[in-house]
Amino acid sequence: MGNLPLSQGAEPPRNPTQACIWLSLAVAGQAVVLSTIDAGKQVHFQHAYPLAHPACMAFVLLQVALVAAGFWRTGLRPPARSYWLLPLFIATAATVSRNPVLWGVETAFAALAQLASLGSLLLAARTAPNSIATALKQAVMDPRPRLPLAAATLTCIAAALLNQTVYQAQPHLQDEVAHLHAARSFAAGRILMPPPPVPQAFDYYLLDLRPDHTSLAPPPGYPLLLVPAVWLGAPWLVNALLGGLNVGLLYLLLRKLYEPPVPLLGALLLAASPWHLFLAMSFMNHTPVLTAILLASLGVLHGSVAAAAGAGAALGWLSFNRPLDAAAFAGLCLIWMFVRRGPWPALLASSVAVGALVLPYNHAITGNALKLPLADYLDRVFGAGTNALGFGANRGFPWPLDPFPGHGLPDVIVNAQLNLSTLNTELFGWASGSLIFLLAFVAIRKWSPADRWMAAIAVSTVAVYSLYWFSGGPDFGPRYWFMLLMPAIALTARGIVLARERYGDRTFLLAALLSLSAWVTFVPWRSLDKYYGYLGMTPQLQQLATREHFGRSLVVIRGPSFPDYAAVAWTNPVDWQGDGPVYARDAGPGVVDKLRAAYPDRPVWVVDGPSQTGAGYRIVERPSR
Repeated sequence: MGNLPLSQGAEPPRNPTQACIWLSLAVAGQAVVLSTIDAGKQVHFQHAYPLAHPACMAFVLLQVALVAAGFWRTGLRPPARSYWLLPLFIATAATVSRNPVLWGVETAFAALAQLASLGSLLLAARTAPNSIATALKQAVMDPRPRLPLAAATLTCIAAALLNQTVYQAQPHLQDEVAHLHAARSFAAGRILMPPPPVPQAFDYYLLDLRPDHTSLAPPPGYPLLLVPAVWLGAPWLVNALLGGLNVGLLYLLLRKLYEPPVPLLGALLLAASPWHLFLAMSFMNHTPVLTAILLASLGVLHGSVAAAAGAGAALGWLSFNRPLDAAAFAGLCLIWMFVRRGPWPALLASSVAVGALVLPYNHAITGNALKLPLADYLDRVFGAGTNALGFGANRGFPWPLDPFPGHGLPDVIVNAQLNLSTLNTELFGWASGSLIFLLAFVAIRKWSPADRWMAAIAVSTVAVYSLYWFSGGPDFGPRYWFMLLMPAIALTARGIVLARERYGDRTFLLAALLSLSAWVTFVPWRSLDKYYGYLGMTPQLQQLATREHFGRSLVVIRGPSFPDYAAVAWTNPVDWQGDGPVYARDAGPGVVDKLRAAYPDRPVWVVDGPSQTGAGYRIVERPSR
């Protein structure tokens, strides 16, 4: 097979200076590559433009030459089995583009840069002092739960800090706006809100305005989870706490499935994952999905009737948070328990009983207990069946990120590449690409029953979402494939362990250096380049309201619904009254006059939104004193 550079040839000199030089070269190389990428604060998939950055291309070529010289000097060569995985490595190096020539150039540049960074870190791991490698090995092989507990705590703290600083405790995606508005409605004891006095002035995507009531279209599971935090004035805490909890739950789950050190490695990898961390920073509903999946998995593996019932309850809750994920994972859990002759009736009965609690909610909003509010809303806005699963010319919305009209095999292929390439970027943010140890696991081909279970989850996730017309877009990585996070982490940990068995303890050091480089370069870059002020959604108007003492007033915003109005729409009183500001939008001729008539006792402020000013919100009319 050939030997991995970590163990091949004569015993190398352990030179901390050389190790630092190679690590610095890897960090610098990743930073250089990131400087060529346009990810930005608007909705588009990220792409590198190496031809526009000749100095960066020159640096990568220099790095390649230095790494090649380092390999030649030590007589290193890649493992023979790695060559047949090279096409998959290249295919996931960059996101597909509509221009095949530009995609080819970008892919070649990205793959070359990833190989150069991987080589730099291999040489750094090979030349690092023995004391570092030994200490890391002892920490990884320690079965005590100190490190998982510390990793869980740090994940929670990091997610909370990122939410307050990078995310500014502000929803950025339209889904998040709807989640927070629904949570505030539920916290006030309302499933339905009254219709606003001038409906078109309060309209935004996913706010379902009807003649007799108003509601939010997304599933209610996550907003209900936010209610206690809304009462405390800290909805941002929920995902941060669940992010930390997920690290601990994954450790407990992997302890039931694998021998050490896979459980510890899995917990550490999840804690180091930017994909998991940034979603835990957000107001999206994916982080509790992982929590429910981990709880259900623990219940299924325990095998008792009570545990199976608990697993079913977790799946039932998941069904009114992300129903498609729930259906896919519940099917796998039932198969697992049926094959192993576990108490699957308890699992089925509990999941159905808890999941059925959403039926009265559906009926209250849509008039049909079996009609999901989101499906009903999208059918009315975009046309019946456009958002349904399956194939056909009528699938999909007129969004620029949809690769082709309708949904067919070409969409499946392109969407899969979009998700795989973004997974390769976002899962760990590694300079080598995040899938490198997954590829090592595939190359070594040493499968356990637990590995097959994880692979089944991954395949099921990909298969189910192949029936959907949209990939999920570039927000927070391949988020429609979020169920794949658990198997991706587990099989990456397995890949590290199998590589260590073949190639030596310094494999642990290589994985640690990859994550260290990502946390020095990728995490700060992604935080500031993309998520700070993402989509133009900022808390500036709320800050302006506090500074200018808007108080009990009517604030009319001039600008588009998103982002200018949506940035504050979720803060409106759920009865469209209250003692604070009521935010409305100048949605067309005569709307402002109607608003003044509807709120005759409120002073009126008129504000130009960022889309109008080209900068921030600007007051253009103050109340007459």
